[in-house]
Amino acid sequence: MSIEGLWTASMSAPGEFGAGVIVFETGRVFGGDSSMYYTGSYQVDGGKVTGWLRVRKHHHVPQLVPFAGMDDAEFEIRATIESDKKMKYVATVISPKTGKQVLGELNKLDELPG
Repeated sequence: MSIEGLWTASMSAPGEFGAGVIVFETGRVFGGDSSMYYTGSYQVDGGKVTGWLRVRKHHHVPQLVPFAGMDDAEFEIRATIESDKKMKYVATVISPKTGKQVLGELNKLDELPG
């Protein structure tokens, strides 16, 4: 199953919530929100997706605290494909080594242009 496309991403951890958009394209991940951008890679094996994501600050918003409290972090991603339009995931911070986990959901908005 191909997951290539534009997706919304919601994420939560105790006391925190965030949302952004993510593009999955040929094993690569790109995305962002109002203050952070995301880059990484992924693999699909049956109904499971594994990958790596780096999240970095691109814009300082005084009232906004970076999600997970970090301006630059790397995550290991493990997702389950629930349908062609929905995935649930767990992201674990691997750098810095906090071990903090983030739970989230991805919902497909659109296919990539041909």
